[in-house]
Amino acid sequence: MLKINEDLWPKLELGRTATPLSILREQAGLLTKRTRGVLTGDVETWTSGAQVGFAFNIVVPALGGYKYTLFLMHYFPTQPTGYPVFVDTAPKGAPNEKLADTRIDDETALRDWLRLTLASDEVKRLVESLYTQASA
Repeated sequence: MLKINEDLWPKLELGRTATPLSILREQAGLLTKRTRGVLTGDVETWTSGAQVGFAFNIVVPALGGYKYTLFLMHYFPTQPTGYPVFVDTAPKGAPNEKLADTRIDDETALRDWLRLTLASDEVKRLVESLYTQASA
């Protein structure tokens, strides 16, 4: 006898983990929250061949939606953990600027890279400047 709707999938472990993309989206949301929406964090994604790329953007709605791309990264989504992730461009003047084209192998290393990048004097000046202009 033919079973038309038989589920042939094995039991899948579909737990939620912190992927590079989810970590970046979390940080984008925190920027929006800390600036009370004056600046918004945005993570733009696209595909190119077998890789997924993303841009971490700061958007200024009050300036006609001006968008500043802070950095670019990519990874290969077929990797079970979402790592390694590769930094394609880093902010100019940031301590990690020299780390463009760097491979980040795990969540801890990504969080460390983000912590240094987002706390850099250059990024702080940029965020403060955009905030001031948007609030004028």
